Amino acid sequence: MKKQLIIFWAGGTLLLVIGAFLIGYKLMRNPNDKGRMDDSLITAGDITEIAPPAVSDSSSALTETTAPAEITERSKTDVSETETYEAEASETETSVTETVTALSESDVVSYPENYAYMMSGYVNTNKSNLMMRKQPDPDADYVFREGIKKGTLVEIYGTGQGKDGTMWYFVKYKGYEGWCKSAYITKDAPPAQTEPPRDSVSNGFIVPDCYLDYPSHCETVVGGLNLRSGPGEEYSSFLKIPKGTELEEIGYNYNNTEWIFTCYNGQYGWAKTFHNGKTYIEFSGEMAKPVIYLYPTAETVVSVKLTLHTSRLSTSYPHYGDGWRVIAKPDGSLVNLSDGTHHSYLFWDSCDDRTHYDFSNGFCVPGPETEAFLKDKLTYMGLTESEMNDFIVYWLPKMEHNNYNLISFQSDAYTDAAELDITPKPDSMLRVFMAYIPLEEEREIAPQTLVPFDRTGYSAVEWGGTELGRVDTKIICGFLR
Repeated sequence: MKKQLIIFWAGGTLLLVIGAFLIGYKLMRNPNDKGRMDDSLITAGDITEIAPPAVSDSSSALTETTAPAEITERSKTDVSETETYEAEASETETSVTETVTALSESDVVSYPENYAYMMSGYVNTNKSNLMMRKQPDPDADYVFREGIKKGTLVEIYGTGQGKDGTMWYFVKYKGYEGWCKSAYITKDAPPAQTEPPRDSVSNGFIVPDCYLDYPSHCETVVGGLNLRSGPGEEYSSFLKIPKGTELEEIGYNYNNTEWIFTCYNGQYGWAKTFHNGKTYIEFSGEMAKPVIYLYPTAETVVSVKLTLHTSRLSTSYPHYGDGWRVIAKPDGSLVNLSDGTHHSYLFWDSCDDRTHYDFSNGFCVPGPETEAFLKDKLTYMGLTESEMNDFIVYWLPKMEHNNYNLISFQSDAYTDAAELDITPKPDSMLRVFMAYIPLEEEREIAPQTLVPFDRTGYSAVEWGGTELGRVDTKIICGFLR
């Protein structure tokens, strides 16, 4: 009996070994059978091993690491959406899913088709830093917020054309890559700015990054404001400016909107304009009557948000509140959802405008010729007859009686200062903003090249303007400009 038990035990053991061997062999041939035997055996470690690669910052084939084609396509959906990425291990039948947040087009830097080093060039802006964007489009997101300082040498790795027909360069700068307008990059370095006499202050003063060709008018709204040798509290104060003193901003430093370079009682120095929500100097400039037209292809609920960086919202109609929400119809008529009122456009204006407008090119127009000039240029840029009439009715009475008007239609200087966010995003958008200065005598200015607007699909149109103040020959602290 004992011998039979031993033989039975040995036989059973042999069968278990053979069975284990056969199962192991089958799993080696097809590891997915493991999942069919027991789903709980698929661990987080298994998912990690076959997870898809990280999405590249660019969908271009020129990047060192490119995302799979299916993820590159999905990057064109809205950021708020999520999609399921189905990752399949090679030679397997079972797929494992993982949720991946899709990227919007504005989050991705697009690369030029002709990506290769072309040349180097110098940033040559008139008033402010040159902004680098993720696509060749003035409405595209910034690669970084500060921009590139005038006179900086950058490398150019390709070209592209914007939706409005303007030429853009694909630029490399300090490890950043993105698109900059070609008009502001030149082969030769820009000339150095002329400096006022340094003996205006006994201990000298910090020279501003940029001098204004046409100073901005402003007034102190507090008493005892310090005039300092530099743009910061750490610099010495040598004069006190009384409340109600009229000043002119004659220079500024890039990326420092709190301080202006000015002159008081024959002394050059720096004065603080605002800090932590408190205003010390108020500017007389305004963004006057920008109006927004909406033309969807079908009746649509539209949200409009306005962000002002260099001025304060003064008036709006209908009331802006936290933003406009309207029902927009294809004929341009609007219904304000907050009170049910009907409108042809959305109106706003702002005060205390500190924007540094660009007058590197433009037009000097005799006052009596202003009407014909505006009809010609506004039609060319793409305003409809109705939109053009609204513009002219507002601005012509302010301009036609001047001897001359120095006129420049703004681009980045305005759109960076007054950001407009429309949801859903229009297929095409035109923002016409005219800055002008009344003149006593004619002045030479490089002619401005305007680009016609391609009004396609769901479109949005805005127009507005600003008067910078009457200018003849400016003598500031004895320094002729």
